[in-house]
Amino acid sequence: MKKAALKIFFFCILLSASFIRGQNVAEFTQDTLAQQSTAPDSFFANALLRIKPFRPVMFFKSERRFKIQFRRLAFMASGRYLDYYQPTEELYKDVDRLSDRSRKKMLHLALGGGAALGVLKYSRRFLKKYKNFFRPNLTGLNFYYRSLPLSSQILFRIAGLKDTYWVTFLNHSQFMLTHRQTLYYKQNGLFWRFYRNIRLMGLQTVSKYSTYNAIGVSQYSRNLKFYFVYQKNEKYKNRDRVYIQWELLF
Repeated sequence: MKKAALKIFFFCILLSASFIRGQNVAEFTQDTLAQQSTAPDSFFANALLRIKPFRPVMFFKSERRFKIQFRRLAFMASGRYLDYYQPTEELYKDVDRLSDRSRKKMLHLALGGGAALGVLKYSRRFLKKYKNFFRPNLTGLNFYYRSLPLSSQILFRIAGLKDTYWVTFLNHSQFMLTHRQTLYYKQNGLFWRFYRNIRLMGLQTVSKYSTYNAIGVSQYSRNLKFYFVYQKNEKYKNRDRVYIQWELLF
């Protein structure tokens, strides 16, 4: 079982590397050999031809945390996300293009966030003395409940009146059931850890405009994050996608 899981994981890495090696999607579709060997009704193969892979990026952990917070500040101030995968210098240039009002709001949010982190640090330290089951952070208020059978626990997070998230961890986190509901979409997920940090996952995302079903493989470790996901659009059949993404953290 372990050998089979490793073969699947390394196959996904080799497959993603073959796409990101500089091969253009349009050139691939013009290859006569590829067209002859791919059946016209091969749904999954046609989705692979339209793949839009992410370029792997090497991050230092401090740089990655900075980019996450910087991107979040820009969204809260201007309502648009910056490209997480571009160099840090390009992030600064994108912020320069924002309006003066948005840049000032980013500064105020950064100052307020620093003060809030200090308050949260001392509040968590105080709550830890009494072994309370809730813990606040900047993403919301988290509730933990660990006294469940089969070595299971539940996490519930409230990030707003219309933004809730809960996770059920079963059998030492071998299985995970997730549910996220926001103002814009609702998402259900099932994750199965079949070898160490490698998980098989299934997701269903329902929004006002469409429904997406996805299946894939993910891997989380201290220095590597990897996704290989096939996403099916239930409303628009020609918008199915395959996503390959990984990050190296040092």
